[in-house]
Amino acid sequence: MKKLRSLMMDGEEFLVIGVFDVDDQDYIALVKDQNIYLYRYLEHDDGTFEAFDIEDDQEFQNVVEEFEYIENNQLWD
Repeated sequence: MKKLRSLMMDGEEFLVIGVFDVDDQDYIALVKDQNIYLYRYLEHDDGTFEAFDIEDDQEFQNVVEEFEYIENNQLWD
């Protein structure tokens, strides 16, 4: 079983499932209370990061499909 790290975002603790790439853009998958959250992800050189809502429906669908593919095939590092 994969050991998940946690992070604080907006004052709440999430477990990080993983960071993955779709069309040269990074995304982060988080879990809290058995709910999965997908965000656009930007990591800075100083180790800090920003997470952004995915507002475009087609982009979100592409991210969901890639996330499901990774999960179903257990492709996380």
